[in-house]
Amino acid sequence: MSFLPAGQNFRRFWFARVTSFAGDQVARVALVVMAAPEGPLATSMVLLALSLPRLVGPFGGALADMYSAKKIMVLTDSGQAVLFAAVALVPFDLAVSVPLIAVATLLHTLFLPAGRRSIPAMVASEELPKAFAAMAICFNAGFAAGPLLGGALLAVVDARVVVLVDAVTFLASIALIVRLDLPATPRALEHQAGYGRTLLVGFRELLSNRALGSVALGLFLVVSFAAMTTASLVFLTRDDLGGPTWSYGALVGVYGLGMLVGPAIFLGRVQRGRNPLRTWRFGQGLFGLGALTLGAAPWLGTAFASQAVAGAGNGIGNVATDLVVQSATPEHMLGTVSGVTMSIPFAASSLAYLVAVPLIDTLGPRWVIVIAGAGVLSVVTVIHALTPDPKPLEVTDETP
Repeated sequence: MSFLPAGQNFRRFWFARVTSFAGDQVARVALVVMAAPEGPLATSMVLLALSLPRLVGPFGGALADMYSAKKIMVLTDSGQAVLFAAVALVPFDLAVSVPLIAVATLLHTLFLPAGRRSIPAMVASEELPKAFAAMAICFNAGFAAGPLLGGALLAVVDARVVVLVDAVTFLASIALIVRLDLPATPRALEHQAGYGRTLLVGFRELLSNRALGSVALGLFLVVSFAAMTTASLVFLTRDDLGGPTWSYGALVGVYGLGMLVGPAIFLGRVQRGRNPLRTWRFGQGLFGLGALTLGAAPWLGTAFASQAVAGAGNGIGNVATDLVVQSATPEHMLGTVSGVTMSIPFAASSLAYLVAVPLIDTLGPRWVIVIAGAGVLSVVTVIHALTPDPKPLEVTDETP
């Protein structure tokens, strides 16, 4: 596949993630279906179990800096295979199933920084942008197609079978990951002082590094505004645009398609020396423009165009975030910093969902989305002021 960087290591990792992520997205639909007969409380508890444990990303990042990333990935995938098999085989019960799902999500969260810190060891430094664009294509394709595939499977098999299929995908992932040839994780002086010290130094690196700090702040604010748009979209579609019942799902699907197409276009334009901070500002600015025009959309057709633009911008911004982290972070702290940035969107969206409810009631969905779009564009302007004309970032390589 020409869009993948050269080398068997990354290709094995990419296929492992494609397999596992596809299973996760399909199982997410099945888990909600399993919980639905128990009522809204059970459904809400399952969704929380799938999201709240992701806030522990920084702690998983510190583990990835201290111990073998390959072992962490194999162990966490093994745990998820066992846990989801148990969820599939045991009759659904709030007291049993929800804790199992939450622990599985926790293990998934521990996997992610270990995987991210391993990518620079799998590809040449000039191919890092291509590698992260390829990862974005993997995740965004699953985001767009997963619910549709899950719904199709549920039409022919029981939800428990779908969750069991997810458990099997982790075994396929493990079979690929054990074949990765990765260097030993360097034991820096900070790590020898213990886990707490590693975590503290990672946070200090994030706060003291201008590029990392700017993107972390920008990411928190952009995701907060994006979550307000997400919370308002269904009401905009129904009340302001008068769309039919299928239009909300279609708008979400177009956004996911934009997230897939954006990085794919970015992938074809990768140039050595491209500054990821500039790409981040471009992507988030495109997202803000899409949200702003969505709020002003006079009819449903223009809303589809706005969603496609916003999704493309978000997809490009996500790739650029990974590139900034990889480029600006010392190699021995890459896991911790990746874990922190990975958790920022979940913290920001949780807060924004609480704020969005009274705003929608007071201002209406259209004005909330307009404010969100204008807010994103303002954030991009502020981040540009904090990093006015940065030099191209070089990938740090401290691997012995």
